[in-house]
Amino acid sequence: ILIYINPYKSLPIFTPELVRTYYAPRSELDEPLPPHVYQVVNNTYLQMRREGSAQGMVISGESGAGKTEATKICLSFLAEVAGSSGPDSPTQLLMDSSPIMESFGNAKTVRNNNSSRFGKYMEIHFKDAGARSVIIGGTIKKYLLEKSRIVWQAAGERNFHILVEIFELPAAIKAKYALTKPEDYFYINQGGSIRAEGWDDKEEIEGVQAAFKRLGIDGPAIFDIVAAVLWMGQVTFVGRGQDTAVKIEDSSVVNRVANLLGLDEKGFAATLTTRTVKA
Repeated sequence: ILIYINPYKSLPIFTPELVRTYYAPRSELDEPLPPHVYQVVNNTYLQMRREGSAQGMVISGESGAGKTEATKICLSFLAEVAGSSGPDSPTQLLMDSSPIMESFGNAKTVRNNNSSRFGKYMEIHFKDAGARSVIIGGTIKKYLLEKSRIVWQAAGERNFHILVEIFELPAAIKAKYALTKPEDYFYINQGGSIRAEGWDDKEEIEGVQAAFKRLGIDGPAIFDIVAAVLWMGQVTFVGRGQDTAVKIEDSSVVNRVANLLGLDEKGFAATLTTRTVKA
């Protein structure tokens, strides 16, 4: 068990030199090393090798405790001691998942500018290579994603990072989506906090694009969906007389969403304004 406190700033205690220090064999006569995240993940890795069986680590804490960063630190340690080299190696592909999951699953809250709004279960698969075990793949599963954040944010908070980062895409792509500025969009401006201190939206979206490319993910198709979500928040309805029926105030907005999602315009509009009752 390791208890740590998030200092909310970068410290020079996560370096390749320290990785080698904590990974190097030690005897009981050696002076103990200070408690460290590297020590925990190294003990887990070595126990897996000794026993030849699966091992687990649990990283928990309240919002802002540093769970996301601790996970990345653990991955960086394993990449150093058990990773394979190359841009398309399993190790690099696993590391590439981090910027994507952070952009699509993290958001600014009143307590944390990069808060994970979901739970994460990660499996890393190894193969015995004699002197060490090497990473050959992995899987990541998410659960309890805070879906309600897409349509509403509390004061001082903002939506998932990706919905703001998309405005940092090249001008040609933004023109394709007819995007103006984040403040104009209902799904972004409700919390009154468009920017997150310490989070560079332009740098992060570039990291997401690079990760998409290495992982073979169709980035443009994903951004089509993100843009469609933004424009969905711009759809407004007006009443029709004294009955409970409504109509779409501006059909061009609905048509834009339908086109981005590859849907029939009239059918999509009807879905938004028609109630279906099943007996």
